[in-house]
Amino acid sequence: MIVALTGFSCLKRCPETNWGMDYLCTSCQKLGYPAAIGTCTACGRGTSSIALELCNSCGCKLDQCQHCRKSL
Repeated sequence: MIVALTGFSCLKRCPETNWGMDYLCTSCQKLGYPAAIGTCTACGRGTSSIALELCNSCGCKLDQCQHCRKSL
């Protein structure tokens, strides 16, 4: 049996923008970050800080902290 749910998505909606620091674990939220552009190790786009491993979009998609890459 196949059921189609129109307008419903169980997938997380991640931002398309790579800028921002919305996906930090509680430990990394307490840290300060230099305002120098870095590079995302997952997609190669820019990050909001050179101290970040992941951009905002990849942090969401991978469900990992943008700084330490710990699972969120």
